[in-house]
Amino acid sequence: MSSITSSCLITPSEPTPNGILRFSQMDLMVPLHHIPSFLYFYKPNHHNNITPSSYALIEKMKESLGRILVHYYPLAGRLRSIEGDQLVLECNAMGVEFLEAESNAKVSDYTEFAEPNKIFKDLATQFDYCSTPVEQWPLLLVKVTKFSCGGLCLCVAFSHIMVDGWALFPFIKSWAKLGRGEDLEEDEIPFHDRSIWKTLIPPFDHELNPQRCIDGQIADHSGFKAPPLLLGCSDSKEEQKKETTFEVLKITREQIEKLKEEANQKQTLPSAFDAFGRPYSRYEVVAAHMWRCACMARNGDKNQPTAIRIVADLRKRLKIDHLKCYFGNAVIPVLTPTCLYGDILSNPLSFSAQKIREATVMLTDEYLRSTLNHAENNMDAKKVHALSYESKNGYFYGNPNLSIGSLIGLPIYDGDFGWGKPAFMSLGTLGAHDGKSMIVPSPDGDGSFFVHLRLQTQHMETFKKFFYDHMD
Repeated sequence: MSSITSSCLITPSEPTPNGILRFSQMDLMVPLHHIPSFLYFYKPNHHNNITPSSYALIEKMKESLGRILVHYYPLAGRLRSIEGDQLVLECNAMGVEFLEAESNAKVSDYTEFAEPNKIFKDLATQFDYCSTPVEQWPLLLVKVTKFSCGGLCLCVAFSHIMVDGWALFPFIKSWAKLGRGEDLEEDEIPFHDRSIWKTLIPPFDHELNPQRCIDGQIADHSGFKAPPLLLGCSDSKEEQKKETTFEVLKITREQIEKLKEEANQKQTLPSAFDAFGRPYSRYEVVAAHMWRCACMARNGDKNQPTAIRIVADLRKRLKIDHLKCYFGNAVIPVLTPTCLYGDILSNPLSFSAQKIREATVMLTDEYLRSTLNHAENNMDAKKVHALSYESKNGYFYGNPNLSIGSLIGLPIYDGDFGWGKPAFMSLGTLGAHDGKSMIVPSPDGDGSFFVHLRLQTQHMETFKKFFYDHMD
Protein backbone atom coordinates (compact mmCIF):
# COMPACT_ATOMS: atom_id res chain seq x y z
CA MET A 1 0.00 0.00 0.00
CA SER A 2 1.13 3.54 -0.70
CA SER A 3 0.75 6.50 1.65
CA ILE A 4 0.44 10.21 0.82
CA THR A 5 3.42 12.21 2.09
CA SER A 6 2.64 15.69 0.76
CA SER A 7 0.10 17.70 -1.21
CA CYS A 8 0.32 21.08 -2.92
CA LEU A 9 -1.12 23.18 -5.73
CA ILE A 10 1.09 23.91 -8.73
CA THR A 11 0.27 27.19 -10.49
CA PRO A 12 1.52 28.55 -13.83
CA SER A 13 5.05 29.93 -13.52
CA GLU A 14 4.13 33.07 -15.48
CA PRO A 15 0.99 35.26 -15.70
CA THR A 16 -1.71 33.67 -17.86
CA PRO A 17 -4.96 34.94 -19.44
CA ASN A 18 -7.90 35.41 -17.08
CA GLY A 19 -11.58 35.30 -17.92
CA ILE A 20 -14.42 32.97 -18.82
CA LEU A 21 -14.06 30.16 -21.35
CA ARG A 22 -17.34 28.62 -22.52
CA PHE A 23 -17.51 24.92 -23.14
CA SER A 24 -18.42 23.41 -26.48
CA GLN A 25 -21.31 21.02 -26.94
CA MET A 26 -18.83 18.14 -27.08
CA ASP A 27 -17.46 19.17 -23.68
CA LEU A 28 -20.97 19.03 -22.28
CA MET A 29 -21.55 15.51 -23.61
CA VAL A 30 -19.19 13.92 -21.09
CA PRO A 31 -19.21 13.44 -17.30
CA LEU A 32 -17.75 16.10 -15.04
CA HIS A 33 -15.50 13.72 -13.14
CA HIS A 34 -11.91 12.99 -14.06
CA ILE A 35 -10.96 10.62 -16.85
CA PRO A 36 -9.76 7.27 -15.43
CA SER A 37 -6.14 7.76 -14.41
CA PHE A 38 -3.18 7.02 -16.66
CA LEU A 39 -0.21 5.47 -14.84
CA TYR A 40 3.37 5.83 -16.08
CA PHE A 41 5.98 3.56 -14.49
CA TYR A 42 9.65 4.59 -14.47
CA LYS A 43 12.43 2.20 -13.53
CA PRO A 44 15.37 3.51 -11.46
CA ASN A 45 17.98 5.08 -13.71
CA HIS A 46 21.46 3.67 -13.09
CA HIS A 47 23.01 5.02 -16.29
CA ASN A 48 26.74 5.64 -15.83
CA ASN A 49 26.34 4.53 -12.20
CA ILE A 50 24.63 7.82 -11.37
CA THR A 51 21.22 7.52 -9.72
CA PRO A 52 19.47 10.88 -9.28
CA SER A 53 17.47 11.14 -6.07
CA SER A 54 13.70 10.79 -6.19
CA TYR A 55 13.48 14.18 -4.52
CA ALA A 56 15.41 15.87 -7.34
CA LEU A 57 13.32 14.16 -10.00
CA ILE A 58 10.03 15.16 -8.40
CA GLU A 59 11.18 18.75 -7.94
CA LYS A 60 12.03 18.84 -11.65
CA MET A 61 8.53 17.55 -12.44
CA LYS A 62 6.95 20.26 -10.29
CA GLU A 63 9.03 23.02 -11.86
CA SER A 64 8.31 21.91 -15.42
CA LEU A 65 4.62 21.42 -14.58
CA GLY A 66 4.41 25.09 -13.61
CA ARG A 67 6.02 25.99 -16.93
CA ILE A 68 3.77 23.79 -19.08
CA LEU A 69 0.70 25.25 -17.35
CA VAL A 70 1.61 28.59 -18.91
CA HIS A 71 0.66 26.99 -22.24
CA TYR A 72 -2.13 24.81 -20.82
CA TYR A 73 -3.48 27.53 -18.54
CA PRO A 74 -7.16 26.42 -18.65
CA LEU A 75 -6.16 23.37 -16.58
CA ALA A 76 -5.22 25.69 -13.70
CA GLY A 77 -8.71 27.22 -13.66
CA ARG A 78 -11.95 26.17 -11.98
CA LEU A 79 -15.50 25.36 -13.02
CA ARG A 80 -18.13 27.98 -12.33
CA SER A 81 -21.92 28.17 -12.66
CA ILE A 82 -23.45 31.18 -14.40
CA GLU A 83 -26.89 32.06 -15.73
CA GLY A 84 -28.60 29.60 -13.45
CA ASP A 85 -26.75 26.30 -13.66
CA GLN A 86 -24.73 26.64 -16.86
CA LEU A 87 -21.14 25.52 -16.33
CA VAL A 88 -18.25 27.55 -17.71
CA LEU A 89 -14.52 27.56 -17.10
CA GLU A 90 -13.04 30.42 -15.12
CA CYS A 91 -9.38 30.85 -16.06
CA ASN A 92 -7.97 32.07 -12.74
CA ALA A 93 -4.64 30.23 -12.27
CA MET A 94 -5.81 28.53 -9.05
CA GLY A 95 -3.54 25.62 -9.86
CA VAL A 96 -3.54 21.83 -10.21
CA GLU A 97 -3.23 19.28 -7.41
CA PHE A 98 0.14 17.55 -7.00
CA LEU A 99 0.37 14.64 -4.56
CA GLU A 100 3.47 12.76 -3.45
CA ALA A 101 3.28 9.23 -2.08
CA GLU A 102 5.62 6.46 -0.98
CA SER A 103 5.32 2.70 -1.39
CA ASN A 104 7.36 -0.28 -0.21
CA ALA A 105 6.74 -1.96 -3.55
CA LYS A 106 9.08 -2.05 -6.55
CA VAL A 107 8.37 -1.20 -10.18
CA SER A 108 8.95 -4.87 -11.02
CA ASP A 109 5.98 -5.79 -8.81
CA TYR A 110 3.65 -4.26 -11.40
CA THR A 111 5.03 -5.62 -14.66
CA GLU A 112 2.91 -8.78 -14.67
CA PHE A 113 -0.36 -6.87 -14.17
CA ALA A 114 -1.35 -9.22 -11.35
CA GLU A 115 -4.60 -8.19 -9.65
CA PRO A 116 -4.83 -4.76 -11.36
CA ASN A 117 -8.10 -4.12 -9.51
CA LYS A 118 -6.11 -3.69 -6.29
CA ILE A 119 -2.63 -2.52 -7.18
CA PHE A 120 -3.48 0.08 -9.81
CA LYS A 121 -6.27 1.57 -7.72
CA ASP A 122 -3.75 2.16 -4.94
CA LEU A 123 -1.53 4.19 -7.27
CA ALA A 124 -4.34 6.13 -8.96
CA THR A 125 -5.59 9.52 -7.84
CA GLN A 126 -8.66 9.58 -5.61
CA PHE A 127 -10.99 12.54 -5.24
CA ASP A 128 -14.05 13.14 -3.05
CA TYR A 129 -16.62 14.52 -5.48
CA CYS A 130 -19.52 14.27 -3.04
CA SER A 131 -18.23 16.56 -0.30
CA THR A 132 -16.29 19.02 -2.50
CA PRO A 133 -18.23 21.74 -4.36
CA VAL A 134 -17.72 21.53 -8.12
CA GLU A 135 -16.26 25.06 -8.08
CA GLN A 136 -13.36 23.76 -5.97
CA TRP A 137 -12.43 20.74 -8.06
CA PRO A 138 -8.85 20.84 -9.42
CA LEU A 139 -9.13 20.13 -13.14
CA LEU A 140 -5.87 18.19 -13.23
CA LEU A 141 -4.78 15.68 -10.59
CA VAL A 142 -1.16 14.52 -10.48
CA LYS A 143 0.23 11.90 -8.12
CA VAL A 144 3.84 10.70 -7.99
CA THR A 145 4.56 7.53 -6.01
CA LYS A 146 8.14 6.73 -5.00
CA PHE A 147 9.00 3.02 -4.89
CA SER A 148 11.57 1.38 -2.63
CA CYS A 149 13.73 0.48 -5.64
CA GLY A 150 14.13 4.12 -6.65
CA GLY A 151 11.55 3.95 -9.42
CA LEU A 152 8.50 6.16 -9.77
CA CYS A 153 4.87 6.00 -10.84
CA LEU A 154 3.37 9.13 -12.38
CA CYS A 155 -0.44 9.23 -12.28
CA VAL A 156 -2.32 11.86 -14.31
CA ALA A 157 -6.08 12.47 -14.43
CA PHE A 158 -7.89 15.28 -16.29
CA SER A 159 -11.41 16.53 -15.64
CA HIS A 160 -13.34 15.02 -18.55
CA ILE A 161 -15.34 18.17 -19.26
CA MET A 162 -12.01 19.85 -19.97
CA VAL A 163 -10.47 17.38 -22.34
CA ASP A 164 -10.66 13.86 -23.79
CA GLY A 165 -8.10 11.14 -23.14
CA TRP A 166 -6.45 11.53 -26.55
CA ALA A 167 -5.19 15.01 -25.57
CA LEU A 168 -3.29 13.62 -22.58
CA PHE A 169 -0.35 12.37 -24.57
CA PRO A 170 0.71 15.62 -26.28
CA PHE A 171 0.44 17.24 -22.83
CA ILE A 172 2.68 14.61 -21.21
CA LYS A 173 5.15 14.79 -24.12
CA SER A 174 5.41 18.60 -23.87
CA TRP A 175 5.62 18.57 -20.06
CA ALA A 176 8.45 16.02 -20.22
CA LYS A 177 10.21 18.02 -22.93
CA LEU A 178 10.31 21.08 -20.67
CA GLY A 179 11.53 18.82 -17.87
CA ARG A 180 14.52 17.90 -20.06
CA GLY A 181 15.33 21.59 -20.47
CA GLU A 182 14.12 21.84 -24.06
CA ASP A 183 11.71 24.38 -25.58
CA LEU A 184 8.41 23.66 -27.32
CA GLU A 185 8.10 24.01 -31.08
CA GLU A 186 5.36 26.18 -32.54
CA ASP A 187 3.30 23.14 -33.57
CA GLU A 188 3.40 21.89 -29.95
CA ILE A 189 1.58 24.92 -28.53
CA PRO A 190 -2.01 23.91 -27.66
CA PHE A 191 -5.04 25.55 -29.26
CA HIS A 192 -7.83 26.44 -26.79
CA ASP A 193 -10.54 28.23 -28.80
CA ARG A 194 -13.60 26.01 -28.35
CA SER A 195 -15.71 28.18 -30.63
CA ILE A 196 -13.93 26.53 -33.56
CA TRP A 197 -16.61 23.84 -33.65
CA LYS A 198 -19.32 26.34 -34.55
CA THR A 199 -17.31 27.41 -37.60
CA LEU A 200 -17.21 23.80 -38.81
CA ILE A 201 -20.97 23.32 -38.76
CA PRO A 202 -22.52 23.66 -42.24
CA PRO A 203 -25.52 25.96 -42.78
CA PHE A 204 -28.69 24.17 -41.80
CA ASP A 205 -32.35 25.02 -42.25
CA HIS A 206 -34.52 23.00 -39.87
CA GLU A 207 -37.76 23.90 -41.66
CA LEU A 208 -36.55 22.93 -45.12
CA ASN A 209 -34.43 19.97 -44.06
CA PRO A 210 -35.23 18.67 -40.56
CA GLN A 211 -32.92 15.68 -41.03
CA ARG A 212 -29.58 16.21 -42.74
CA CYS A 213 -28.92 13.94 -45.70
CA ILE A 214 -25.59 12.60 -46.90
CA ASP A 215 -25.38 11.12 -50.39
CA GLY A 216 -29.15 11.14 -50.54
CA GLN A 217 -29.59 9.23 -47.27
CA ILE A 218 -30.58 10.51 -43.83
CA ALA A 219 -27.49 10.65 -41.62
CA ASP A 220 -27.59 8.01 -38.90
CA HIS A 221 -25.96 9.54 -35.83
CA SER A 222 -25.72 6.17 -34.14
CA GLY A 223 -23.44 7.26 -31.33
CA PHE A 224 -26.21 9.36 -29.80
CA LYS A 225 -28.68 6.48 -29.73
CA ALA A 226 -29.21 3.99 -26.93
CA PRO A 227 -27.35 0.67 -27.43
CA PRO A 228 -29.25 -2.64 -27.29
CA LEU A 229 -30.61 -3.92 -23.98
CA LEU A 230 -30.76 -7.50 -22.74
CA LEU A 231 -33.81 -9.32 -24.06
CA GLY A 232 -36.71 -9.00 -21.64
CA CYS A 233 -35.28 -5.88 -19.95
CA SER A 234 -36.61 -2.33 -20.25
CA ASP A 235 -33.44 -0.76 -18.83
CA SER A 236 -29.90 -1.65 -17.74
CA LYS A 237 -30.21 -0.88 -14.02
CA GLU A 238 -29.82 -4.47 -12.83
CA GLU A 239 -26.80 -5.06 -15.07
CA GLN A 240 -25.11 -1.93 -13.75
CA LYS A 241 -25.39 -3.25 -10.18
CA LYS A 242 -23.42 -6.41 -10.87
CA GLU A 243 -19.85 -6.78 -9.64
CA THR A 244 -17.14 -6.11 -12.22
CA THR A 245 -13.46 -7.00 -12.50
CA PHE A 246 -10.59 -5.17 -14.20
CA GLU A 247 -7.99 -7.28 -16.04
CA VAL A 248 -5.05 -6.59 -18.36
CA LEU A 249 -4.60 -9.24 -21.06
CA LYS A 250 -1.50 -9.44 -23.25
CA ILE A 251 -1.80 -10.42 -26.90
CA THR A 252 1.42 -11.01 -28.82
CA ARG A 253 2.29 -9.85 -32.32
CA GLU A 254 2.10 -13.46 -33.53
CA GLN A 255 -1.41 -13.85 -32.10
CA ILE A 256 -2.51 -10.58 -33.71
CA GLU A 257 -1.11 -11.68 -37.07
CA LYS A 258 -2.99 -14.95 -36.73
CA LEU A 259 -6.25 -13.04 -36.21
CA LYS A 260 -5.49 -10.79 -39.19
CA GLU A 261 -4.78 -13.77 -41.40
CA GLU A 262 -8.00 -15.47 -40.34
CA ALA A 263 -10.16 -12.38 -40.88
CA ASN A 264 -8.63 -11.35 -44.19
CA GLN A 265 -8.72 -14.81 -45.74
CA LYS A 266 -12.33 -15.52 -44.87
CA GLN A 267 -14.15 -12.33 -45.76
CA THR A 268 -17.87 -13.01 -46.09
CA LEU A 269 -19.01 -10.06 -48.21
CA PRO A 270 -17.37 -7.82 -50.83
CA SER A 271 -17.62 -4.85 -48.45
CA ALA A 272 -15.14 -6.54 -46.14
CA PHE A 273 -12.57 -4.41 -48.00
CA ASP A 274 -13.14 -0.72 -48.55
CA ALA A 275 -12.69 1.22 -51.77
CA PHE A 276 -8.92 1.30 -51.28
CA GLY A 277 -8.64 -2.45 -50.77
CA ARG A 278 -7.38 -2.18 -47.19
CA PRO A 279 -7.25 -5.45 -45.28
CA TYR A 280 -8.64 -5.42 -41.77
CA SER A 281 -6.44 -3.52 -39.33
CA ARG A 282 -4.95 -4.76 -36.07
CA TYR A 283 -7.61 -2.83 -34.15
CA GLU A 284 -10.45 -4.24 -36.23
CA VAL A 285 -9.43 -7.87 -35.82
CA VAL A 286 -8.61 -7.62 -32.10
CA ALA A 287 -11.87 -5.75 -31.42
CA ALA A 288 -13.79 -8.32 -33.48
CA HIS A 289 -12.17 -11.13 -31.49
CA MET A 290 -13.09 -9.41 -28.21
CA TRP A 291 -16.69 -9.01 -29.41
CA ARG A 292 -16.99 -12.71 -30.19
CA CYS A 293 -15.39 -13.70 -26.87
CA ALA A 294 -17.79 -11.43 -24.96
CA CYS A 295 -20.78 -13.01 -26.71
CA MET A 296 -19.49 -16.49 -25.87
CA ALA A 297 -18.70 -15.62 -22.25
CA ARG A 298 -22.09 -14.01 -21.66
CA ASN A 299 -23.80 -17.07 -23.17
CA GLY A 300 -26.95 -15.20 -24.14
CA ASP A 301 -29.84 -16.04 -26.44
CA LYS A 302 -28.82 -16.37 -30.10
CA ASN A 303 -31.36 -13.62 -30.90
CA GLN A 304 -29.80 -11.19 -28.40
CA PRO A 305 -28.93 -7.87 -30.13
CA THR A 306 -25.44 -6.49 -29.48
CA ALA A 307 -23.24 -3.61 -30.66
CA ILE A 308 -19.78 -2.11 -30.17
CA ARG A 309 -19.16 1.49 -29.15
CA ILE A 310 -16.20 3.16 -30.87
CA VAL A 311 -14.82 6.66 -30.30
CA ALA A 312 -13.64 8.74 -33.29
CA ASP A 313 -10.98 11.44 -32.80
CA LEU A 314 -11.89 14.46 -34.93
CA ARG A 315 -8.33 15.81 -34.75
CA LYS A 316 -7.25 13.08 -37.15
CA ARG A 317 -10.36 12.83 -39.29
CA LEU A 318 -11.07 16.50 -40.01
CA LYS A 319 -8.27 18.00 -42.10
CA ILE A 320 -7.96 21.28 -40.20
CA ASP A 321 -4.57 22.53 -38.99
CA HIS A 322 -5.79 24.03 -35.71
CA LEU A 323 -7.37 20.75 -34.64
CA LYS A 324 -4.02 18.95 -34.55
CA CYS A 325 -3.12 20.89 -31.40
CA TYR A 326 -6.66 21.32 -30.06
CA PHE A 327 -6.87 20.85 -26.29
CA GLY A 328 -10.43 19.98 -25.40
CA ASN A 329 -12.99 17.31 -26.18
CA ALA A 330 -12.75 16.40 -29.85
CA VAL A 331 -14.22 12.91 -30.03
CA ILE A 332 -17.62 11.57 -30.98
CA PRO A 333 -19.16 8.18 -30.17
CA VAL A 334 -20.09 5.75 -32.94
CA LEU A 335 -22.03 2.50 -32.71
CA THR A 336 -21.53 -0.44 -35.03
CA PRO A 337 -24.57 -1.87 -36.80
CA THR A 338 -26.57 -3.96 -34.35
CA CYS A 339 -25.94 -7.69 -34.72
CA LEU A 340 -27.30 -10.82 -33.07
CA TYR A 341 -25.28 -13.12 -30.83
CA GLY A 342 -26.07 -15.98 -33.18
CA ASP A 343 -24.68 -14.13 -36.20
CA ILE A 344 -21.51 -13.08 -34.37
CA LEU A 345 -20.80 -16.65 -33.22
CA SER A 346 -21.87 -18.62 -36.30
CA ASN A 347 -19.98 -16.50 -38.84
CA PRO A 348 -16.20 -16.24 -39.28
CA LEU A 349 -14.18 -13.50 -37.59
CA SER A 350 -14.42 -11.37 -40.73
CA PHE A 351 -18.15 -10.88 -40.11
CA SER A 352 -17.53 -9.03 -36.84
CA ALA A 353 -14.54 -7.16 -38.29
CA GLN A 354 -16.71 -6.05 -41.19
CA LYS A 355 -19.33 -4.58 -38.84
CA ILE A 356 -16.62 -2.60 -37.07
CA ARG A 357 -15.31 -1.43 -40.47
CA GLU A 358 -18.81 -0.31 -41.46
CA ALA A 359 -18.96 1.95 -38.41
CA THR A 360 -15.69 3.70 -39.25
CA VAL A 361 -15.75 4.04 -43.06
CA MET A 362 -18.78 6.31 -42.81
CA LEU A 363 -16.80 8.85 -40.78
CA THR A 364 -16.23 11.18 -43.72
CA ASP A 365 -15.71 14.93 -43.41
CA GLU A 366 -19.34 15.56 -44.33
CA TYR A 367 -20.67 12.99 -41.89
CA LEU A 368 -18.60 14.37 -39.02
CA ARG A 369 -19.72 17.93 -39.70
CA SER A 370 -23.29 16.64 -39.81
CA THR A 371 -22.74 15.04 -36.42
CA LEU A 372 -21.49 18.34 -35.01
CA ASN A 373 -24.62 19.96 -36.43
CA HIS A 374 -26.80 17.30 -34.84
CA ALA A 375 -25.20 17.75 -31.42
CA GLU A 376 -25.36 21.55 -31.59
CA ASN A 377 -28.91 21.96 -32.91
CA ASN A 378 -30.87 18.92 -31.77
CA MET A 379 -29.54 18.11 -28.32
CA ASP A 380 -30.18 20.06 -25.14
CA ALA A 381 -26.95 20.41 -23.16
CA LYS A 382 -28.50 19.30 -19.86
CA LYS A 383 -30.04 16.22 -21.43
CA VAL A 384 -26.83 15.44 -23.26
CA HIS A 385 -24.85 15.54 -20.03
CA ALA A 386 -27.46 13.42 -18.25
CA LEU A 387 -27.05 10.74 -20.93
CA SER A 388 -23.28 10.86 -20.96
CA TYR A 389 -21.28 7.67 -20.71
CA GLU A 390 -20.96 6.44 -17.10
CA SER A 391 -23.42 8.96 -15.63
CA LYS A 392 -26.15 7.38 -13.49
CA ASN A 393 -28.82 7.83 -16.14
CA GLY A 394 -26.48 7.45 -19.09
CA TYR A 395 -26.27 4.92 -21.86
CA PHE A 396 -24.84 1.61 -20.69
CA TYR A 397 -22.35 -0.12 -22.98
CA GLY A 398 -21.94 -3.23 -20.84
CA ASN A 399 -23.80 -6.52 -21.22
CA PRO A 400 -24.79 -7.21 -24.03
CA ASN A 401 -22.45 -4.64 -25.61
CA LEU A 402 -18.82 -3.48 -25.42
CA SER A 403 -17.00 -0.15 -25.63
CA ILE A 404 -13.58 -0.69 -27.24
CA GLY A 405 -11.14 2.21 -27.30
CA SER A 406 -7.67 2.27 -28.82
CA LEU A 407 -4.36 4.01 -28.12
CA ILE A 408 -2.71 2.44 -31.18
CA GLY A 409 -0.54 4.94 -33.02
CA LEU A 410 -0.52 7.55 -30.25
CA PRO A 411 2.71 8.83 -28.59
CA ILE A 412 1.84 7.21 -25.28
CA TYR A 413 5.44 6.47 -24.23
CA ASP A 414 6.99 9.88 -24.96
CA GLY A 415 7.05 10.97 -21.31
CA ASP A 416 10.84 11.17 -20.90
CA PHE A 417 11.60 13.78 -18.22
CA GLY A 418 15.33 13.24 -18.56
CA TRP A 419 15.83 9.85 -16.93
CA GLY A 420 14.38 7.66 -19.66
CA LYS A 421 11.02 6.79 -21.16
CA PRO A 422 8.42 5.02 -19.02
CA ALA A 423 8.94 1.28 -18.75
CA PHE A 424 5.22 0.80 -19.31
CA MET A 425 1.89 2.56 -19.01
CA SER A 426 -1.46 1.40 -17.70
CA LEU A 427 -4.93 2.70 -17.03
CA GLY A 428 -5.59 3.18 -13.34
CA THR A 429 -9.15 1.93 -12.98
CA LEU A 430 -10.90 2.03 -16.39
CA GLY A 431 -14.04 3.40 -14.76
CA ALA A 432 -16.54 1.24 -12.92
CA HIS A 433 -18.82 -0.01 -15.67
CA ASP A 434 -19.00 -3.41 -17.32
CA GLY A 435 -17.97 -3.59 -20.95
CA LYS A 436 -15.36 -0.84 -21.08
CA SER A 437 -12.00 -1.66 -22.66
CA MET A 438 -8.89 -0.10 -24.17
CA ILE A 439 -6.29 -1.56 -26.52
CA VAL A 440 -2.82 -0.32 -25.53
CA PRO A 441 0.41 -0.95 -27.52
CA SER A 442 3.34 -2.54 -25.69
CA PRO A 443 6.22 -0.22 -24.71
CA ASP A 444 8.66 -2.73 -26.23
CA GLY A 445 7.59 -1.76 -29.75
CA ASP A 446 7.32 -5.46 -30.63
CA GLY A 447 3.81 -5.21 -32.05
CA SER A 448 2.09 -6.75 -29.03
CA PHE A 449 -0.90 -5.21 -27.26
CA PHE A 450 -2.27 -5.03 -23.74
CA VAL A 451 -6.07 -5.23 -23.60
CA HIS A 452 -7.39 -3.38 -20.56
CA LEU A 453 -10.85 -4.74 -19.87
CA ARG A 454 -13.58 -4.31 -17.26
CA LEU A 455 -16.19 -7.04 -17.35
CA GLN A 456 -18.76 -8.53 -15.01
CA THR A 457 -16.89 -10.82 -12.61
CA GLN A 458 -19.10 -13.78 -13.51
CA HIS A 459 -18.00 -13.52 -17.17
CA MET A 460 -14.31 -12.62 -16.90
CA GLU A 461 -12.68 -16.06 -16.53
CA THR A 462 -14.74 -17.51 -19.38
CA PHE A 463 -13.87 -14.51 -21.54
CA LYS A 464 -10.15 -15.03 -20.87
CA LYS A 465 -10.39 -18.72 -21.76
CA PHE A 466 -12.05 -18.02 -25.11
CA PHE A 467 -9.72 -15.06 -25.72
CA TYR A 468 -6.57 -17.19 -25.57
CA ASP A 469 -7.83 -20.63 -26.65
CA HIS A 470 -8.95 -19.35 -30.04
CA MET A 471 -5.46 -18.01 -30.82
CA ASP A 472 -3.50 -21.11 -29.80
